[in-house]
Formats: sequence, C-alpha cells, structure tokens
Amino acid sequence: MKILLPPVVYKLFTYGSLVLVCACAISIKGIEVPTAKTDLEKQVLGEYRSVDNELILMSTVRGKKLGLLASNDPVELAKQNQKFNQDDLEELKNLQILGEGNDGKVRLVPLSISKIASPKAKIMRLARIILDEENSDRMMLWQDTLAKGQKSLSLVQVQKTYMEAKRKQTTVGQWYQDDKGTWIRKASS
Repeated sequence: MKILLPPVVYKLFTYGSLVLVCACAISIKGIEVPTAKTDLEKQVLGEYRSVDNELILMSTVRGKKLGLLASNDPVELAKQNQKFNQDDLEELKNLQILGEGNDGKVRLVPLSISKIASPKAKIMRLARIILDEENSDRMMLWQDTLAKGQKSLSLVQVQKTYMEAKRKQTTVGQWYQDDKGTWIRKASS
C-alpha cells in the first residue's frame, strides 16, 4: 500500500535535505587543522627563540657594507646613512657617550665627565661604529658642498658652519665642545 503525501511535504523534504547537505558541506570546509605550531605555541612551550640583544645590536650597524642602500651616489648614500644612524647617534649622545666636537665631527665624550663611568663593551663598539660612519658621512657632505660652487670657502669654514648648526641642535644634557675644545654640557635651550 502506497501512501500519498501532499506535494508540499515532498518539496519540504527536498529543500530540507538540500539545506542539510549544504550546511554540512560549509561546516566541513570551515574546519582548519594546523599542522605546524604557531609562534605563540612555540613561545609558550619554550621552543620560540626571540631575537637576542647581540643580533639587535648588529642590526643597527647596517648599510653600505651590505649594499642595502638604494643609491649609488656617494653623497646620497651618506645622507641615507645619516638618517639610518640618527636614532642610534641621538641615543648615544643622550647616554653622554658621544658629543659634538668643535671641528664639526662627532667625538667620544671623555669618561671622566660622562654620566656613564664605564659603559659596556657592546655599547662602546656601537658608539665607535656610529662615530666613524657619521664622521665619514659628514666629510662626504662637506666635500660635496665645496665641490658645488663654494670654492671661496675652505673645508675648515664649512666644518665650522656645520658645527655651529649642530650645537644649536644639541638637546639639554648632551655634550659639545666650545671653540677652545672644552667640553660643555648643554643646560638649557
């Protein structure tokens, strides 16, 4: 004996089955099973290796030796390198390790007047690298100034003008040399 159902029931059954199949397919596709541990899981489990301080220190001394700068023009490279080193230079000046010399160059502040009596070797290595790079970059810019029509000026005059500008930019607590070579700590603007 066959039971006849109204057509509405057949339609409901057909559409209901279709919705059920689609819902199952959607929920199955939404499941993702990760095969590798995330960085957070690695860190929680003690497997995650953070960047150590030595690597951070080395990453601050970058640039032209690695060929990472965009230009081949030495003057442009010097400007880029100065921008790149600017944060490190300011930090080392704030730590009273570096200061502005009376010849327009960056100089090591004598330990006898610095607030850090014996800085760590890593900081001193960084200071020496930044000092050498900054002074090299400055020399490149000074020579470029002389080459671009300022032939009436001498290198000493260009350095003096640069030094005066750098003295004005020195912030409170940083060191600079006066014209006689005496170290002065900037007290106020």
